[in-house]
Amino acid sequence: MEPPVRCIHCGAAIEVATNFCPNCGATAADSEPPPRRGLGPLHPDPTTWGGAPNAGFWIRVVSALIDVVITGVVVSPFYLALLPVGGFIMQISLYWIYPSILESSSMQATIGKMICGLKVTDMEGRRISMGRAISRNMLMELSTLTLGFGFLMVGFTAQKQGLHDIIAGTLVKWTRN
Repeated sequence: MEPPVRCIHCGAAIEVATNFCPNCGATAADSEPPPRRGLGPLHPDPTTWGGAPNAGFWIRVVSALIDVVITGVVVSPFYLALLPVGGFIMQISLYWIYPSILESSSMQATIGKMICGLKVTDMEGRRISMGRAISRNMLMELSTLTLGFGFLMVGFTAQKQGLHDIIAGTLVKWTRN
């Protein structure tokens, strides 16, 4: 039995005998073989692990700004009405829970990421669990505490990962061609 190939669109495993990806419906002919194991790199180009290119710094900034505007519009009325304790709980909910629920769902993205064509995946291009999504979003505080350097790392690391992505073992994929 041959090993499964990976869908270049969503990263799901496709059995060789199957003609279509069970996750997104792409044809198996559009897929790539699994990453090579053993000595040397797992994939010749680390910026495309999981089938789609990893999202760079500026597209991630745009998606984050969209999310800030969306959450700001939603949270502002509640924040003012529920100060001080309720506003803090609402803020935690919107900045940790909201992205975690959406990034661990089948959409794999917040609204800002969806608009920009981004998806959050594990290192093999698969959907992340709710626990990993919560960890990733909480770790963004660490990227912030480094005076933003944790976010700037996206522009300088081989796999375009921020500090929070490296620790959580996640990638942000750009699914638009």
